[in-house]
Amino acid sequence: MIKEYLEELLDTYGAGTREEGFYPVLKSFIEKLYPSVNVYPNPKKVLDSFPDFKITDREKYIIGYIEAKSINEDLDKYEYTEQIKRYKESFKNFILTNFLEFRHYLNGNL
Repeated sequence: MIKEYLEELLDTYGAGTREEGFYPVLKSFIEKLYPSVNVYPNPKKVLDSFPDFKITDREKYIIGYIEAKSINEDLDKYEYTEQIKRYKESFKNFILTNFLEFRHYLNGNL
């Protein structure tokens, strides 16, 4: 499954796609990895924020949120921005990713 995900990322990257073009790849990967969840790209505004993804269980209970940066971005440069600080404080379960690296925060802690 990881190999397929990486191959899809590479194909998408080779097409010169912007960040949003990788959303379907990540959505599919997470839903295959965790069949009991739904992943929604570009959810409505949440607590004055616009995270890139919302993850729910089958009953629509919110499990967490994901903020994605471009595939070639260094996540270190975003780690302490106001946006990510707000997400870590606001969302109990939050992931910051560049589609290759995943930083999971639970209650604000990495």
